Amino acid sequence: TNPSAHPPLDPDDTLYLFETLGILIGQTSLDPPTQARYLHAVLTPHIRNMEAITVLAAVSGLDGGEHADALSAAIAAAAIASKGLPAPSSPEVAAVLVAVTNSACGALAAAPASAPVRSRTVMLLHRMIQCLGPSLLDGLPPVLSALVGRCDADDVAEVGQLLFQLCAAYGDAAAHAVGGALL
Repeated sequence: TNPSAHPPLDPDDTLYLFETLGILIGQTSLDPPTQARYLHAVLTPHIRNMEAITVLAAVSGLDGGEHADALSAAIAAAAIASKGLPAPSSPEVAAVLVAVTNSACGALAAAPASAPVRSRTVMLLHRMIQCLGPSLLDGLPPVLSALVGRCDADDVAEVGQLLFQLCAAYGDAAAHAVGGALL
């Protein structure tokens, strides 16, 4: 079809599409390897986009803020798609979610002052607490430090809720990830 004949989707409609895809992938009778394969196909373009922008920001010496809309859209797509997945995730699905989470955390490192990137990363991490379980904690100290270190009146509630959810979900196991960010 001719792309110019079809206007681009509104950003909210795009997120609804990803939510629907996540539900279809996660709530059907698909076995975990098939779920992972479909999820990989849906999320890989967003992973690549986040990684490319992160590399561009590192090479150019820029902070990635000029690409905040693209980064936040990619992170949001992953977070919204994951809503339909069963929690905790199978090892096959978890591998895809770890890749997207790592890319999102890299995006946050590239644009730590960007409110949309920060907000979408927090949204993704809330969902990954449920999907990935305690394995999520290992990579969180630098991410939480970036979130807490740049926390302001606009996002203190979001960051605080994330820290609380980590402590509530993992108890003492969360101490190394949360404690380092707060001290």
